[in-house]
Amino acid sequence: MLRKIVVYITIIAVFLVLSNKQVVGSEVFSDSNKALIQAQEKVRNKNPQLGAQIQQMIENQEKVGVRVEQKMARLEEKSAFLKFLYGPNYEKVGEVEKEIVQLKNQLQQMEVLKSKVSSVGEGELVIMDQAIESMEDEILELESDLNAQVSEFSLFGWLNKFLNYQEETV
Repeated sequence: MLRKIVVYITIIAVFLVLSNKQVVGSEVFSDSNKALIQAQEKVRNKNPQLGAQIQQMIENQEKVGVRVEQKMARLEEKSAFLKFLYGPNYEKVGEVEKEIVQLKNQLQQMEVLKSKVSSVGEGELVIMDQAIESMEDEILELESDLNAQVSEFSLFGWLNKFLNYQEETV
């Protein structure tokens, strides 16, 4: 009887934890998205085409941010003991690195948009500068989190990395 109660409580606890982990939106790039939304609102009235480009940039950042959050969460799921033995999941590390490259490409696109926004007005240019600066900071923070995951000591991490690298090249 006591065993059944413990099992039911465990099931309920797991359900509650899983229901609270749903990702509704990206929190990774919230500051840069807020700045981009401000710029988009100001630019939309003066230049609708440029406003649409900024809107597309916001949507892309939101999608990438959600994917990065999910992949980082999967990377951090591994228990401390398994990380000590085998190191991080290098496949997930590679996926996050690909997302970082995509984010850097979006940062370059934001620089191009900034040059277009400069023709609309000075206030919008300042907002775009803020968005670019906050995105750069968030990318640096993401890279440092990833490097912290990879640089942890592991007994057989070198073997895990070697085997994963060999599978990718075959």
